[in-house]
Amino acid sequence: MFILTRIPVNMRVAEMCDEYFPSGRPPYRFDQSRSNILLHPVWSIYMKQNLAVLRGWAWWNFLQYMQRCNPNVPAISSKLFPPSERTSLESQTKFWSAVLAATEFYCIYSGAVIEKADFALDHFVPWSFVVHNQLWNLIPTSKSVNSKKSDQLPSLNYFDAFVSAQYGALTRTRDLLKPKVWEEHASCFVADLGLPDFAAVLDRDRLGKAYQTSLLPLLQLAELNGFAPSWTFKL
Repeated sequence: MFILTRIPVNMRVAEMCDEYFPSGRPPYRFDQSRSNILLHPVWSIYMKQNLAVLRGWAWWNFLQYMQRCNPNVPAISSKLFPPSERTSLESQTKFWSAVLAATEFYCIYSGAVIEKADFALDHFVPWSFVVHNQLWNLIPTSKSVNSKKSDQLPSLNYFDAFVSAQYGALTRTRDLLKPKVWEEHASCFVADLGLPDFAAVLDRDRLGKAYQTSLLPLLQLAELNGFAPSWTFKL
């Protein structure tokens, strides 16, 4: 007759590691105090030689775990490992420069005319939340207005003006830019806002509904994550 004794899992693991350490080559065993682990020499060499692969595997699974735990937070990887510096806005600046050169454009926040020679691109939803420079989230402002807004969330009173400005810029550049160049700029509107094709980008109602579906929830999530809401421009 066998008498089965319940052994705590940790203790049994420690015993098995000791038993098979010489021949089975488990990755580690515990020292006598059971408070430290000792790597097997073979595994120690393997880990040193493949450290980059193992680190990548560990971080990838950690990111997957964090994304599952935070399904409504965008750009988890960029928040855990923020870039050392922001990517260039050269392409986006060229797009808006073409718009400003072709038409008089008024700042959606201050109402002032934006000068082509002196403007900044504001992230409607702050960069520090979305961690990207997608064109659909950028709008020209004066440098002083951009500085005042900083990482605050704009009042929803600006939402319609923002969408109208984006629509106006897209329709105007459709005639100003080469078709391939325009599609390169407009592709993020299709992909990120859930629009079916480029024709939908040029439809004010469909574009506005896509922004309502995509942008408004981002603003709400950003507020829940501590970003100051309802910013309005004041002289």
